[in-house]
Amino acid sequence: MVPTNRTRPQAGFSLVEMMLVLVIFLVVSGAIFGLLNVAQARYRSEQEFVDTFQGTRLAIDQVSREIRMAGYPPPSSYAGPPFPVPADPLTAPPDWQRRFSVGFVGWPAQNCTLGVTCALPGGWDVVVEADIDPEREIAAGPPLDPTEQVEWIRYVLVPDAGGQTSTLMRAVVPKVAGADPIAATNAVLSPFVEGVLNQPGVVGDEIFRYVCEAGMAVCSPQNIVEVQIVVRARPMRRDIETRQYREVTLQGVARRVNPYP
Repeated sequence: MVPTNRTRPQAGFSLVEMMLVLVIFLVVSGAIFGLLNVAQARYRSEQEFVDTFQGTRLAIDQVSREIRMAGYPPPSSYAGPPFPVPADPLTAPPDWQRRFSVGFVGWPAQNCTLGVTCALPGGWDVVVEADIDPEREIAAGPPLDPTEQVEWIRYVLVPDAGGQTSTLMRAVVPKVAGADPIAATNAVLSPFVEGVLNQPGVVGDEIFRYVCEAGMAVCSPQNIVEVQIVVRARPMRRDIETRQYREVTLQGVARRVNPYP
């Protein structure tokens, strides 16, 4: 018998099998990347909501601190002859006006009623007078500390271009005797809280609500003892599942510790 050489068939995948494996791989990869995209979108949505919550909370804390500082330093720091407390801060010498704080801008209309005849402070626009960065404690009596300077701190709610939200703006400028705090702060207003849902001018949707001394017939700026702060805000993106905006409502209370005089 004469032996013959036989060629063994080569093992491998057919074209159909390769195509089937490729299709399965693409399907599985697409599902994985789809889940990753959903997870990333969920993470961004949650992060924006957390940022909105924390930013609003920190903003309310700062507003509360500055309202508690309203009226510092009070004119009574220099009480006694020959430095009596002026009946009307606007009649005091300019040097006094620069260094002393009446708390809430609303003077000299001392008998005005909040929300009726007072333009300031309002539910969406308030100017606080305080020395928020005192260089050192003022001594009782002259000479006056030449470095002491009271600031005007203004918060005003400005509607956004789209009309659905607003931005709470903030400005800080040195107090100037005889100057207009609104005009002085308009040029330096900057965004403080974005995505605010409170609507300017809508009764019941005020950011700032004022409580005056008990027994006062007229609630005027000099009688304010407490400010309630309510801010409703939302992130810029919709929720990925509900396709709705998630809202957050935070409240704060600031009690003034330096009433005039």
